Amino acid sequence: MIYGRTATRFGLRNSHRVIGILGVLATALGVSGAQTAHAAVPAITSISVSSVTTPSAAFTFTVTGTNFVLPARRTHGTIVTAENCGPISSTVNSTTQITVSVPALKAVATAQTLELYVETPGQGRSPVASDVAFTIDPPVQGPPPTIVSLSETSVTTPTSAFTFTVTGTNFVVGTTALPYHSKVVSVEWGPLNTTVNSATELTVSLPGIPKVKTAEVLHLYVENPDLTQSSTASELTFTINPPVPGVPPTFTALSASSVTPPVRDFSFTVTGAGFVTGKGERNQSVVYSEEYGPLDTEYNSATQLTVYLGSIRKEKTAITLHLYVQNPDGTRSAAANDIVFTIE
Repeated sequence: MIYGRTATRFGLRNSHRVIGILGVLATALGVSGAQTAHAAVPAITSISVSSVTTPSAAFTFTVTGTNFVLPARRTHGTIVTAENCGPISSTVNSTTQITVSVPALKAVATAQTLELYVETPGQGRSPVASDVAFTIDPPVQGPPPTIVSLSETSVTTPTSAFTFTVTGTNFVVGTTALPYHSKVVSVEWGPLNTTVNSATELTVSLPGIPKVKTAEVLHLYVENPDLTQSSTASELTFTINPPVPGVPPTFTALSASSVTPPVRDFSFTVTGAGFVTGKGERNQSVVYSEEYGPLDTEYNSATQLTVYLGSIRKEKTAITLHLYVQNPDGTRSAAANDIVFTIE
C-alpha cells in the first residue's frame, strides 16, 4: 500500500479539529491511546461507501458504529483515521454515525487501500479487528486522445506571452464537479497551461520567453484525466528559436572623446544608426568597452545613445576604452569602426 502517494492525491484541507484526508500526517491533536476509567472504546460496524473510482467528484460517505463522541467546547470528538496517513476530514453526527468528506480526486495509476478506524482522544481507538478497508481505484479508461496539428509550430525569442491551439480528438472538457481535463504535456517542460475548447481543440498559453542562444525543441503530447495519452509516434514539436539577426548598428561619433578627471556625473552621447529599444536593458542597444564590457547606456533614439560613466577619480596613467555598439539580437557595429575614448 502506497500511502504517501495516496496522501498527496487526496490533498484535503484542515477542517476545524480534524485534518484533511491524506493531506498531511497527523499533527499534534492531543490524541491519546489511554482509556479513562469509564470511557467506552468506539468501534466501526460499517461504511456506506467502500471504494471510489478515480478521477472522482467530491463526495461524502458515512461511518456507522458505536460509542462515538461529539466534540465539545474544549474537547475533541471521535475522529476517523486512515492507518499510516492520519486523521481525515469528518463530522460526528451522533454517537453512531460520522460523515467523511472527500474532495475531487485525481486519477491514481494503481489501486490503493486505506485501513480506516475511529478513535476518541483520551478514550482510545477502535479494535484493530474492526478496521474497515476503503479502496481508491484507478480509472476506467476511455479512448485515448490523439494529437493532429498545432496552429503554430515555433516562436522567435524574446517574446511576450502568447497562445497556440492544438487539434486532435477525444479531449476531455471537465466540469465544475469534476475539474479535471485534458492537458498538453511537453516531454521537456511537463504539463503546459491548457484550456479545453472542445473535444477536438485545446489552447496552450505560454508566458513571455526571454532570448535564447540556441533553438530548443519541445515534444508535445496530450494526456487525459484518466491517464490515457496520445501515442508517442504522434508527438508534435514546437520550437523556441533564438532572435533572427537584424541589420547591425553603425557607430559614427562621440560627443566627447576624452575626459580629464577628477569629474563627477560624467556622460557623453554616441551617434550612429540602427539603435533599438525594448522592455528591459537586455532588449535595447548597449555601448560596450572592449576592456570593461557593457557600459551604463540610455536609449534616446534610433540614432543616439547616452553613456553614463558617473564620477571618475584622477588616474596616474591614461585609460583607453575601445567602444562599440551591440543590439539585443547579438549584432554589433563593425570592429573597424570602434571609437576610442580616453580617460586622461
